[in-house]
Amino acid sequence: MDIERVNENTLKLFITYNDIEDRGYSREEIWYNRAKG
Repeated sequence: MDIERVNENTLKLFITYNDIEDRGYSREEIWYNRAKG
């Protein structure tokens, strides 16, 4: 995961599927289970 400060009030977050899966989510849950994703 990368975090970039755009300005004083804004951050950009770059997260990969590996980061998501490391946190206990699967790709299918992110795309199809809106309640959890």
